[in-house]
Amino acid sequence: QSRGRPPAILSPHADVSYVSRALASRPTRIALRASADSDVRKLFWFVNGDFLGESPPRSDFFWKANVGTHLVRVVDELGRSAQRRIKVTLE
Repeated sequence: QSRGRPPAILSPHADVSYVSRALASRPTRIALRASADSDVRKLFWFVNGDFLGESPPRSDFFWKANVGTHLVRVVDELGRSAQRRIKVTLE
């Protein structure tokens, strides 16, 4: 069991529905951002279990979102994690 606190998701926000515009020229991008303990240099991002990439704590990682309900998960180098369910709707 690792010590310290798990990452805290700062974005996307909880209880917010994100909107994807049907006629937009580019896909909807949502910033993924999390804070982490001082012993963490990298955060690993997953959506619906698929690995997206990595970022330093408190830095934005942009995800091209699809319409639907998604589980966003962040894992730090020590295996501590946080997750949040978000909804992306079409307008």
